[in-house]
Amino acid sequence: MSDENNTFNNDFQAPDYKPPGSGFGIASMVCGILALITCCIWCTCIPLAVVSIVLGILQIQKGTAKGMAIAGIVCSSIGLILFIALTLWGSYLESTGFYQEFMQEYMQQIQQMQGM
Repeated sequence: MSDENNTFNNDFQAPDYKPPGSGFGIASMVCGILALITCCIWCTCIPLAVVSIVLGILQIQKGTAKGMAIAGIVCSSIGLILFIALTLWGSYLESTGFYQEFMQEYMQQIQQMQGM
């Protein structure tokens, strides 16, 4: 027997397997946390929350990294709820005149402190 007949052919290549990514889940969680942190600033909270919810839903539909996607959806939902609650509370304080009274008192105290 010759060496050529006994050698094993290692030219076989397995197909490339890429595990499903969790990029949308991570992005959803990061955007959700940022939406929660910036719940007092409407121009960042609302877009971040919407992006987080959309990315979280897309990740859940993929079927992988559901935990991060759910965390992102929950954080962004809490951020939106806080934003709405703070907006309603601020509107109530403004409409009752309490805000104006509070600000006048605050300014008087600052003026007294500067005068000392």
